[in-house]
Amino acid sequence: MKGKFVVWIVGIGLITALTVAAGLDSIIQVMASMDPFLLMGFLTFMCAFQMITISLTAYQWFHLMRSEVPSLRFKDVLRIHLAGGFVESVTPSSKLGGEAAKVYLFRKRTGIGYNRITSYMLAHKYFSLLPFLFLCLLLISVASFTYHVPGIVLVSFGFLTILMAALVLLIHRRPTDRDPVTGRMPRLGPALCYVRKAACEVRGLTDARDRLLLFSLSFMVWGLYPVKIYLTAMVLGVELGLGLVVMATFAAYLVSMLPLTPGGLGTFEGSMALILSVNGVPFAAGVAIAFTARLFIFWFPLMVSAIAAMSVMGYIEGRKTDPSSSETDGA
Repeated sequence: MKGKFVVWIVGIGLITALTVAAGLDSIIQVMASMDPFLLMGFLTFMCAFQMITISLTAYQWFHLMRSEVPSLRFKDVLRIHLAGGFVESVTPSSKLGGEAAKVYLFRKRTGIGYNRITSYMLAHKYFSLLPFLFLCLLLISVASFTYHVPGIVLVSFGFLTILMAALVLLIHRRPTDRDPVTGRMPRLGPALCYVRKAACEVRGLTDARDRLLLFSLSFMVWGLYPVKIYLTAMVLGVELGLGLVVMATFAAYLVSMLPLTPGGLGTFEGSMALILSVNGVPFAAGVAIAFTARLFIFWFPLMVSAIAAMSVMGYIEGRKTDPSSSETDGA
């Protein structure tokens, strides 16, 4: 519990430091450049836009699981996806936080064994993060010739690459594969054995058509994020080139995936403001763009996911007290 307070203090401290460094008056001046009613209308539209993104991501879960659980409804998947997102947003995540919560909640909703649900979770991460890593690789390769890319972005890219390489290796390496050096079967701890067994099942969850759909949805989801930042800059009256917007958006998400603060609080805003400022954008304008965008990218989903988490937990508690409800273990 103490550690959770520490990471929140770090995140809030980073936000405070950004505000002081940019100057609160300067940030307010940028954000007040448009009519307040127009700003509220824009934020309302972007919140709806963000819900579309969240729904597309939830649909990937639904598509993966619906053949095995025909009774599963999309609205149930969306609620569980949001509830897991709440845990992810309040803990340092690397986009992996909250997955244990989703495994638990899907287990309670479907009755499928934990190992099988973990397979779906690993498949979802595989199909959602691999396109992001590819886009980041392409972006860094091209952007380094045009824009200044801070070292923290490269460190974050290396961190995510290691995580994804481990996941790909787990999924595509057969359980009977021997160590290429010693020729012996690898000795794994219970936790790693559990994850590896679940990873081996991932290959059988999808066919070529499923993979095309899931990868396409991920490219669409990630492709929408620079659009949100570009629209935010536009309504605030800050002129940004599309290339810089794309680079700043993906670089900020890369840095926010480092498990330092809840939901990348402070690290996303700071890295975006830094990248924009070292490429010619006034620092206060960069902070204003990041703060405004996070209203509908982070804070709005956090509020919605908190409501979803309470709803899901209420549903589960109701099933526990209902003597007619029963679950198969399936583990």
